[in-house]
Amino acid sequence: MYFQKLFFKITSFIRYSFNASGAHDLHSPFMFDFFNEVILAEKEFYAFSLFRDILLNKKYLVSLNRVFFLFRWVHFYKPKNVYVDSKNFPISLALSLPCLMKELQFCSEINLSTYEQGLFESNNVKLSEGIHAELGYFSLIDHSLNSKLALFDCMLIESPHENKAKELVWNDLCKNKRVSISIDLFRFGILLMNRNQVKEHFVIKM
Repeated sequence: MYFQKLFFKITSFIRYSFNASGAHDLHSPFMFDFFNEVILAEKEFYAFSLFRDILLNKKYLVSLNRVFFLFRWVHFYKPKNVYVDSKNFPISLALSLPCLMKELQFCSEINLSTYEQGLFESNNVKLSEGIHAELGYFSLIDHSLNSKLALFDCMLIESPHENKAKELVWNDLCKNKRVSISIDLFRFGILLMNRNQVKEHFVIKM
């Protein structure tokens, strides 16, 4: 089973690498700006030193690169608020700090440590229960996400090629008529809804 999963991830990454585009292949102004301001960006944001300190704690199993990417994407996209489907403190903080209203929504009550609660409070992040935000972040991926597309303007999918089941869901989401732009970054998938434009799918080098 382990080797089957490993083989799937390797073959998926090879397919992704073969199809992925760089900046010179992007003719959409939005996608060109996204590539330069989010993917290639080296700008040091005010919060990055905070995340470096947080991730010294090895209990948080997420890389700095992922956290920095998510922060940059939210700063670029500028949603008013964000929703996360499960507790991952560094990811939740990276998504909520740059959003316009600094509001983070959860589907149910979560247990935060005193340290985590203090960091949200000191950075003026409002926590609430609900599932009606402009941006939704999902690490738990199944076909129920199709019915949730109507709740968000943007949906971020974690590791859409992690296994065959997730990849099937990701491909199905990309085909959904509500989705106008889908962006495959291998480590993340981005879905943008209701942008009143021709449906497009991008596979981008990350």
